[in-house]
Formats: sequence, structure tokens, C-alpha cells
Amino acid sequence: MRDQRTYFSKHRDYIILYRDALKWHKSMHKHGNALSEPDDVLASIEAALDGGVVLMVNEMLDVIGGCAIVDGDIQGLFAASGYGSAVVKAAIAYGGCMLDCFDGFLPEFYKQFGFEEYMREPNWTAGEPDVVYMALPVTYL
Repeated sequence: MRDQRTYFSKHRDYIILYRDALKWHKSMHKHGNALSEPDDVLASIEAALDGGVVLMVNEMLDVIGGCAIVDGDIQGLFAASGYGSAVVKAAIAYGGCMLDCFDGFLPEFYKQFGFEEYMREPNWTAGEPDVVYMALPVTYL
């Protein structure tokens, strides 16, 4: 049985820890290119610090995943292999109800938690996957 703990905070030092963990996961994970740029997420969290929260999911003192939630918008979600479900469930439990992601495996992954696509737009970089916007239907909230 895994001993997972979820921590949340609005403290600036904790936000820096989140950014550094996201950077590490982005560089090490096989799907790291699908993760948000850590400094972009940090900027949006700092801009909405009063309404945002940062989640870190830990197992045996290792950061296995995390995300930011700003006004219900799940941002910069990352997870070590095999831990994505735990992080998504924690995000939903802490008020996350919408997100955006790159097309590919992520939209299908998020659908298993009830997220539905409501909009899609071309990536700002030609030839890269579309940006898919998803939300939980009202019945999940």
C-alpha cells in the first residue's frame, strides 16, 4: 500500500518548490514535452496568488506529482509514472474542475475522471498538437 500525502499551500516558498519539481519531472518524464513550462505556470500562480492553491502529492518524502489550481483551473499538472490518477483525484478534491492540455494521450487520460472536451484550438507552434480545453460536467461538481 502506498503512503501518499497531499499538501496544499499558498506560501511563496512552496510555490517555488512546486516549480522546481515540475522542472525536474518535465526533464525526466517520457511525456515531459506535454507538460507546461514551469516558469509560465509560476507566473500565472503568482498573478492569482489570492485565489490559487498549489498541491504536492508526496510518497515517502518524494514529490510524485503536483498541480496548481487557480479559480478551479488545474494548471501545470505533473506526475511520476503510475501516479497521474492520484494527482488528478487530488486536484478534483481541492476544487479543480477545468483544464487545458495538448492533444495526444492526455485528453483520453482525463476523460476517465469525467472531464469532457468543450473547445479545441490550434497550437501556437505550427505542427504541434492542438490545445484541448476540458471541464467536469456540473454533475461531477
